[in-house]
Amino acid sequence: MTIRHIVTIQVAADQTASFATAFKALQAVVLQEDGCEQYELFQSQDDPDKMGSCDRCVGGFAVIGRVVRVGGRRG
Repeated sequence: MTIRHIVTIQVAADQTASFATAFKALQAVVLQEDGCEQYELFQSQDDPDKMGSCDRCVGGFAVIGRVVRVGGRRG
């Protein structure tokens, strides 16, 4: 089973660079998780304060655990 999340994030105008820096640090950790195949950040060309993230994970219980962590409910 593969799960893909595509999320649009509106970032405060003066926080875009710090958001991208924080995401990059988180990206290094998330990409090491079992089943994680993709975790990327994109910036809109039309609205530089609008970011998008794409996340793809595969594999049974690893996917379920990833969904729970992304949802913020840690058990």
